[in-house]
Amino acid sequence: MNGRTEKEMKVEKIVLEKLKHYPKVISDFYYDMKDDGKSYTTAAKYIDYVIHFTLFVTGKTIKENFYKNITASDIKRYMNAIKTKEGDDGEIIEVGDQIRAVRWSAINLFFAFLKENGYVDENPTEKTKRPRAKVEHQVTYLEKDEIAAMLQ
Repeated sequence: MNGRTEKEMKVEKIVLEKLKHYPKVISDFYYDMKDDGKSYTTAAKYIDYVIHFTLFVTGKTIKENFYKNITASDIKRYMNAIKTKEGDDGEIIEVGDQIRAVRWSAINLFFAFLKENGYVDENPTEKTKRPRAKVEHQVTYLEKDEIAAMLQ
């Protein structure tokens, strides 16, 4: 076996052990992602994000049909709550929009899975907005003499 396969098997074992503690629908979502061709790292991260979101919304008690009561307001509240986090030294750190966008995508994919498979009638993330990265790239231009030096 190569290192990648071993790492994938190790990650999958960790995910499967974690899934034992949550409702079956989360396991079904994991296998659906794998079946759709999501990489093992993406599937594992999305499971973590969905569990984190679910624990936030349900107040740490995840019941079997937890997803039926989740609204767009819950998602907005969660997205607002994860704008900052506490660092190792206790300092408050701002979380980037790209990280929040990935978490939103995981929640959206989860509810799309639920809707597609008849668990819910609508996807509440459709009533929310995906965070947009506000990255401003700084452009540095070369001077004529720098271009000439490069060409030589």
